Amino acid sequence: MLRLLRQLVMVVLLSCLLIAVIPIQMTPNASGNVTLAEVIHQGIDSINWNSDTWCNRECLTHFGQIFDKLDFSAYDRDIGEQESSETWVNALQAIRLAEIDGYSSERLDNYAQRVLLNHPMTGTLPSNFDDQFLVFYRCELLGYKYAETLNFERGKWNKSEAFSDFARRFDDSPTFVWSCGLKTCTYNDRYYDAAAQDLGVFLKFYEIGVHNALGEADKVWQKINSYAFPGFYPYHLGSNTTEVECEICFSTIIGEYLDRKGSIPYYDRLLEDIDYKLLADGWNSADWSSGGYTVRHSSIAAPEERRLPNTLLALQVLHSYYPRFNSTMQNSFVQLLTGSTKAWQGLLQTELCDPSNHYRFVLDGLPQNRLWGNTGLVDTATATGDLLLFLEGIVPSTGSLAIPKLDELYEDVCSAFSARKFRFDYDMRTIRIPVNRGELKFQFGTTLVSYDFPRNATYEITFSDDWNSIVKVRELPFDGDVNQDGVTDIRDAIIASNAFGTVIANQNWNSVLDLNEDGKIDIFDFVVFAQNFMFAFR
Repeated sequence: MLRLLRQLVMVVLLSCLLIAVIPIQMTPNASGNVTLAEVIHQGIDSINWNSDTWCNRECLTHFGQIFDKLDFSAYDRDIGEQESSETWVNALQAIRLAEIDGYSSERLDNYAQRVLLNHPMTGTLPSNFDDQFLVFYRCELLGYKYAETLNFERGKWNKSEAFSDFARRFDDSPTFVWSCGLKTCTYNDRYYDAAAQDLGVFLKFYEIGVHNALGEADKVWQKINSYAFPGFYPYHLGSNTTEVECEICFSTIIGEYLDRKGSIPYYDRLLEDIDYKLLADGWNSADWSSGGYTVRHSSIAAPEERRLPNTLLALQVLHSYYPRFNSTMQNSFVQLLTGSTKAWQGLLQTELCDPSNHYRFVLDGLPQNRLWGNTGLVDTATATGDLLLFLEGIVPSTGSLAIPKLDELYEDVCSAFSARKFRFDYDMRTIRIPVNRGELKFQFGTTLVSYDFPRNATYEITFSDDWNSIVKVRELPFDGDVNQDGVTDIRDAIIASNAFGTVIANQNWNSVLDLNEDGKIDIFDFVVFAQNFMFAFR
């Protein structure tokens, strides 16, 4: 009997030991109590932040800043690798992301000079694809700004000549410019791939100081809306097909144009388009995949292709446009996030996520490699999925997330999310987000938690250990980024100077500068702006 008891005790002890040393992988199917915070945490911890197989390293480095896994020295590492390989085409993206995240250094400036010196050109424009300037990669136009800032290779990077050259190509286009080289130009009638991209090119020229570029953007918008509008913006002219890029990336670029102008004609069409494709019929709306929770490539593609990066961008659009939605559209978005199966729970049930492997993600749902080049559980896919889950954990109410409408290259999942304004730190139970004032709700734990933010600002929010209550909220100083291009520079100071003394409805009024929100931009706002601008600019 004693021997039997000893054996039983040994079995119990071994069982306890196994439980202690073997981690339990919680999944929605195994436990209804797994929290969103824990899901994001497992994904983040599964990532090798020093390598990736999908895209350039700088994209993963950027995500590493957001999830507090890398410091700015990682950008220096990326720069060193690109210098060694002498990869100049698209290298400006690495400089741009470092700039957006708030990093500057002498090494970065030296690298920028090498890029400006060695980057191939096609006439006056940067060559980024087969001796052509492809309009997708508009971030390369920032080379003209860096040439001015560093006073280096300004003859080669002449923004006025480049703008005139591209404007002439657009004016000669029967539809829209897709790419242009020294002697040839390729045209396309797709609403995102060419139309919105052309408008975005002119916005980028305007951003770097070509003031009449905004008039060219007006021409593009008028041309887009001169064609038939069947209740939404279709894939291409004369089509009745919906296509995810035409909705999501198109809306972001046009939204940036709207922010620059203050108001634009045909604005009602833009909201109608978003409503039809993402909101009006819930998860059955035109751009969602069968069963919902992820977007699909198009309404006619077979087999259906779920896309993870585009789903992240869909959430970016819905959050950033939320203040402009009517109450019905706002309620529809909230219902997607908080329904009986929440958006984040539904995402985990799709073939894009593997709950049994630390909630890692794939980039698209096709069984064979296609657009994204690698359908495996790559690190950048998991980082993209974790950022998507983070956005799905934040529910707008009377307030909303202040995500800038920023799209600078094809399928841009990085530029709008500056690490200066977005952060998820699981160990410290802290997040950082930019907020349009009012109530927001958070569903990172098992309980929906709300907080009423008093001002438009960036906040750090600290939660309890179980993420079910808020224990501290800290408002961060305004960073001086008036035009919300992700960078604090002299252009912000010029806008601020022009806005001084204005009130609501004046021509140069800028709501971002009304820091005490009294409807006027006066000395009280300017003192705060100047102090924070100088700190951020240094």
